[in-house]
Amino acid sequence: MTVTRPSTAKLFDEIEEAVETLEHLAVEAAYLQEPCAQVLLRTAELLRAAVLPPVTPLQLDTPASVADQPAV
Repeated sequence: MTVTRPSTAKLFDEIEEAVETLEHLAVEAAYLQEPCAQVLLRTAELLRAAVLPPVTPLQLDTPASVADQPAV
């Protein structure tokens, strides 16, 4: 039997989609004042922090924050 490993990029894309879905559900739950809203949001945050690679300001296509700038 041959085992094939999934593409890392594809796996991260699928996890990112799941995290975004959790965040969307958290917003909807918060709007409806459901107690699960906080759990959904924390789950998304933990999944993003634990599994996904860190995002740099260049990847976001936005300038780095002032705290990230070197001292003059």
